[in-house]
Amino acid sequence: MLEQPPPRAILRACLGGMLPLDDKSRIGHRVSAAYFARAVHDEELRTEAREGIPKLAAFFANLLRQAQDRGEIAADRDPDTEAMLLISLADGLTAYTLLDVQTPERAEELLDQHLGRLFTPADDSPERP
Repeated sequence: MLEQPPPRAILRACLGGMLPLDDKSRIGHRVSAAYFARAVHDEELRTEAREGIPKLAAFFANLLRQAQDRGEIAADRDPDTEAMLLISLADGLTAYTLLDVQTPERAEELLDQHLGRLFTPADDSPERP
């Protein structure tokens, strides 16, 4: 039986896959941007998003709960909130990468920095003022 990768690795792969990191994925994300613009004015497309995004968020939240159970994320983090924040982070990084505000490499660095902060158990968290 194959061992499942740790939750952080799965999240990183999923989130990295959501970013436009090469020419092929940039084309796909431009199509997605056009779909998004149309969905703003099309109830049927908005319904698809309203149904699809929560499924992705639930998948991410489940991975975050697994990480909490493993002691990799502080117990006081809300997995549902963190899941939506991760999706929003990927969406924002995608937009700024497509607009050439940042490079694909920088988008990955920012993603990795955020995951590093998220995957810090409470006992190891830096003290805040």
